[in-house]
Amino acid sequence: MVAALQLAVVVCIASDFALHSADPWSDVGLAAMAFAPGVACGYASLSERGGLLAFWFPTALWSLAILDGADGTALAGAWSWVLLTVLAAVAYIATYGQHVTWQRYMQHEMDTNPKAQERMAQVPADQRAQSMETGAKIAGIAAVASVVVITPLVPLIWGAIVLAIVNSMSAGLKFKQVFSIMAYAGLPAIVKAALSIVVMFLKNPDDFNLRNPLAFNPAAFMDPVNGSKFLYSLGTSVDLFAIWIILLAATGVKMAAGKRLSFGSALTAVVVPWAFFVLLGAGAAGIFS
Repeated sequence: MVAALQLAVVVCIASDFALHSADPWSDVGLAAMAFAPGVACGYASLSERGGLLAFWFPTALWSLAILDGADGTALAGAWSWVLLTVLAAVAYIATYGQHVTWQRYMQHEMDTNPKAQERMAQVPADQRAQSMETGAKIAGIAAVASVVVITPLVPLIWGAIVLAIVNSMSAGLKFKQVFSIMAYAGLPAIVKAALSIVVMFLKNPDDFNLRNPLAFNPAAFMDPVNGSKFLYSLGTSVDLFAIWIILLAATGVKMAAGKRLSFGSALTAVVVPWAFFVLLGAGAAGIFS
């Protein structure tokens, strides 16, 4: 699975470079040679700790694409990276539905969400099983629909806000540039999805947490049942992958703006909208969970 995703990454780079290069076959050959370390990183991703090493391969390719594309042409295929991220998210959700099942998800919600327990208590006893089954079907459809719709919106909305902030600092960037940077910066989400699928098969399905599958954030050490839902949601958002994406995005914005923008300013422009939406989500979790 991971190796296939790495191959898809290389194919996207090869096609993008080939379409915007005076010597397309040379660039295709370069991308083909990059597949070997991609496969090696894919095997490294089969363990949680080994997956950290696999960050370096997509990151190196991303950096080379940015450096090579100072004229903006290497950023033309940003939607292919968004598509890869969507496919990885759909693969994670689909695998969860098949291996863990949405019935387990509904039961987990009943066990950990007091408000869900209150709603279920209002359902007549003879209709609860049917209600759980219907809820499981709706949850599966909603999960796939949400990742298909929300995943492409993230770089669009995030990029638009970042653009407004950095251009208020006279960075002189265009939306296409910032959107492309945000799309490339989302690559660690593919690694996270691949690692989550691996962990899904290693753990007992009853113990797998859909919202927090990897122990790379403070929420892994928090009580999701009796603790604060606001703090738990906040803890799941502040993880290694989020930090990695933020640093990639800030680096890309800084490189695109050059001397017109400091790295600190670029980092601030990226973090501010991210922090706003994280707090918004945590607040919603605290109110409705």
